[in-house]
Amino acid sequence: MDVLTTDLLPEVWPGVFRQLIITNSRYWLNCAQTHPDHFVRELPQTLRALNYGLAIPEAWESSRDLMRCLNDVMMRRGQGIEWETYLAQGIARSSQLDDPVEIEFRLYLGNLYRLQGRLSETRNMLQPGLERCAQYNTRQHYWALLNLLALTARLAGRHDEALARCRQVLDSSEPSIAEQAEAHSITGLVGYDRGDWDVALTSVEQALQLYRALNNNFEMARMLTNKGVMLQHRGRIFQNAEWIDQAEECNEEAIRRFDLAGDHSEIFKPVMNLGNIYLLREYYQAAISQYKKAMPHFQDHHYVIDLAFTYNNLGLAYIGLEEWQTAEDYFSASVNIWQTLGVPHKLVNVLDNLGSLFIKTNETEKARETLTEALALLDELADSSETLRLRNVILNRLAQINEA
Repeated sequence: MDVLTTDLLPEVWPGVFRQLIITNSRYWLNCAQTHPDHFVRELPQTLRALNYGLAIPEAWESSRDLMRCLNDVMMRRGQGIEWETYLAQGIARSSQLDDPVEIEFRLYLGNLYRLQGRLSETRNMLQPGLERCAQYNTRQHYWALLNLLALTARLAGRHDEALARCRQVLDSSEPSIAEQAEAHSITGLVGYDRGDWDVALTSVEQALQLYRALNNNFEMARMLTNKGVMLQHRGRIFQNAEWIDQAEECNEEAIRRFDLAGDHSEIFKPVMNLGNIYLLREYYQAAISQYKKAMPHFQDHHYVIDLAFTYNNLGLAYIGLEEWQTAEDYFSASVNIWQTLGVPHKLVNVLDNLGSLFIKTNETEKARETLTEALALLDELADSSETLRLRNVILNRLAQINEA
């Protein structure tokens, strides 16, 4: 069902046209609820109807509910950039009408910002959501907001804040199974950042089992991706091939489950992670192939955090091929992203890799300057087994330079 077009402002649209907009938005909502396959195939028309529906208060209820049906569809199809505009309109309209759905839409848009590495915007979007929960006396999305704020804090390296928010969720009897699972997942990610393998793997396994109980393929795939990263990193540090094999199995299962869930976005994370496993095995061309499958998606959808990881990993692969300039270019691109985002604990790792490259190419002063910068950043971070490990690696590289 199409809508008419007009150059007039919504305030002066004729009554017949306004009624057509209302009818159209209700039609697509009914289609979403009763014929979801047809609904997805007709997505351009649905979005056009929503665009008109959001413009007039009379169509708000059906437009609001249509947006709730659309969010997962848009995100899993990788259409987040387009969807951002609709979410912003939905938040503005719900605020005008004092509709508590504003909280839910803030959660959606905050998650989109988080995926794009827009961490300060994520916090600014989510924090008012907590305030609206108090305003409307509702806890419906309160725990999900806390979890997403925790995940944002973890990405920014504010680990104590992340764990405190997770503890709020896990210490309460109110959160759903899914919200408990997410809090366990984030706790595990902080453990991973700190090199606390027991916490990391135990927590992600708890999250995975809870999502298995819900039979949620998408969330199981996310947890398997995280578990694969943890096992791969642990296997690299302790030179344990069995853990690396387990990581490969996790990523392959994650890809299968993302596919079952109809996801065309998150699936590229385990695709990238398989490249990391090939990299560890020194299958450099195979690793590059995986990275270059994932990279265009991350670029197109502004997933800059994933892009920073991919650039760093490509740098490592090209070191393996002794293509020094290409490696330097990718490391530099990764450094630029982490500097822009202000995430020092991730930046240190890339600077260490770049310093190692300069040692290999006998660019001693560049190596010393880069590694000294990394060491200075480490001095600003709280001690953990991971930061201590990195410090020892960097100090050894600097000693290698001084002995040369």
